[in-house]
Amino acid sequence: MKTSKLEELRQSLEDVNSEFFSLLARRQKLVNQIQELKKSEDVWDPRREYALFSRYCYENTHFDLKQDFLFSYLIESQAQASGRYPAWSCGEHLHKVKQGLNYQLNPILLWLRDRKTYCELALNAEYEKKLGEILTDEK
Repeated sequence: MKTSKLEELRQSLEDVNSEFFSLLARRQKLVNQIQELKKSEDVWDPRREYALFSRYCYENTHFDLKQDFLFSYLIESQAQASGRYPAWSCGEHLHKVKQGLNYQLNPILLWLRDRKTYCELALNAEYEKKLGEILTDEK
């Protein structure tokens, strides 16, 4: 009895995994199409990301830092595949790179989740200006 329930749950998980993989591939195709249309524009749109991460935070209040990082990294890796996009996970936005997921997270998502830690970031001048404009407007 216990084994059949376990097998049933594992099969359900496999089904969800298959659906997830299909959605990731579909998402990448859409990102590529969008990037193709934006060829002459800057790939990174802080206002668009603010809206995306606001929705993400609203719908996923129970997610922790690791799940936030996975979503942030998904956005980063898919956008980088087809255009110029900040390498948050490498600390491109920081004067001094520190260890820890907070410093590898998209700073807009970090601002939404943990303002205190966001304020501790040593942003370089370029990102301090860009992020300051959008995050000041959204307070």
